[in-house]
Amino acid sequence: MKKINILILLLILFSACAEEGQEKAEKKGEDTTKIVDVKPITKVKEEIKTPIKEGVDAVLTEQFYKHFVGLLKPSLDLVMDITCTGKNKLQGAYYNAEKSAFISLHGKINDNGSFTLKELGGDNGTFSGRYNSGTFSGTWKSKKTAKEIPFELSENYSTSLKFNYYQVNEKYTSEQGGATDFQSFYIPKEDEPEIRKLIGKLHFPKQEMPSNFKNYIKNFKSNFIEYYKKEENENVSAMGWEQSYIADIAYNHDGFLSYAVHYSAFEGGAHGAYSSSYIVIDVKNKKKLELTDIFIAGAEAKLSAMIYKKIQKNREFTDQDMKISFVQNPLPMPQNFYITQAGISFLYNPYEITSYANGSDEVFFKYSELKELLSPVLNPILQ
Repeated sequence: MKKINILILLLILFSACAEEGQEKAEKKGEDTTKIVDVKPITKVKEEIKTPIKEGVDAVLTEQFYKHFVGLLKPSLDLVMDITCTGKNKLQGAYYNAEKSAFISLHGKINDNGSFTLKELGGDNGTFSGRYNSGTFSGTWKSKKTAKEIPFELSENYSTSLKFNYYQVNEKYTSEQGGATDFQSFYIPKEDEPEIRKLIGKLHFPKQEMPSNFKNYIKNFKSNFIEYYKKEENENVSAMGWEQSYIADIAYNHDGFLSYAVHYSAFEGGAHGAYSSSYIVIDVKNKKKLELTDIFIAGAEAKLSAMIYKKIQKNREFTDQDMKISFVQNPLPMPQNFYITQAGISFLYNPYEITSYANGSDEVFFKYSELKELLSPVLNPILQ
């Protein structure tokens, strides 16, 4: 997903805990996007409740992930992923046959099951209606034209995976400034042990993912905050520290999963740090897909050249700019990529191919641009 959507996701997830501090900062003219304001409490931990059961009453404040398939009537196919992050807050994304790119959504669900979901992009339209027993139904209204179209979506996992959603937000405040640690997770159901293990490597690269994730969240203790407390005694910066690991499902359809963990941190100093890690999984075969699985043998040189040219186009760089800014040409194959129904995105994190000041580079290719290089592995999407 695009960087703007990552930032939007971060802001939405933190909004519940940062709203009061943000309003105060805005009145003072301060930048409210870099450091989450920490309220004057010693420690807060959001414990995760049991994933919801079907029906209106169970939806209200629980956290969940749901995958919907249906129609924007009379005949436009829709695929939508929705997450409730708690406290009635919804976020997600959808795509349809006319707009192949995912459009981000955010909104709320009320106690009676009624909901609103506003688009971030697209026509800036709004989905409104009711959730009941696995069905989203209502109307979509375009902000541009005021046109209203009925829709009906049902939960469907015939070519996708079921997940439980968890998040934890731990905070510590002190006269020195304090620290926050926010982490979110999409954990596959227990009947998918192989995929749980693959996703676990993104969240827990140095250890096995906890088998009982509810207990892990309930007993969560932030090593990041404990480290801050230790450093605090040595006059650590009073600006405050912040860390986040935000899970994201970029695609969950047609028998493929694109899963990401977006990391950001600030520990004082000149600037923070950020990166994203992706994994693409063949759900049927329980296998992590590499570039060598998706592309034919010998495609690397041509693909590298295509990526280089697209980075140059995106940055509006001259040939000389590219020579100065990028350390290698040809570029190494990216370590991070993800697939959607529309194409493939490649990501280089800061420092991978250029300096931190130049940031990260993400380039997207439609499948039609890559058709001569693709293996048959992605045929379920392309057909």
